[in-house]
Amino acid sequence: MDTKKLRQKILDLAIHGKLVPQNPNDEPASVLLERIRAEKERLVKEGKIKKSKASKTSDTPHYEQVPFEIPSSWEWTTLGHIGIWQSGGTPSRSNKSYYGGNIPWLK
Repeated sequence: MDTKKLRQKILDLAIHGKLVPQNPNDEPASVLLERIRAEKERLVKEGKIKKSKASKTSDTPHYEQVPFEIPSSWEWTTLGHIGIWQSGGTPSRSNKSYYGGNIPWLK
């Protein structure tokens, strides 16, 4: 198996919850998502973040039905429900002061 196929297989196993055994003692994802929702609501009330704008287009209709089986403790959601998404350029990696703080950069 070549590296590309191996990476794809590992990703496939991970997104289906089959990469590692699932721990039945883990907190259900629904509980975590509720804590995230409450924390975002609190931060909006404190004025630390802005309320998320409703998207004009949404992937939600495509995912009303989970497209594949996931572990029972998992929850299907969108990135907009668990984070604050803004556009812009990723800061230069040469400036180390932009990294290691409390902002997780995605690219």
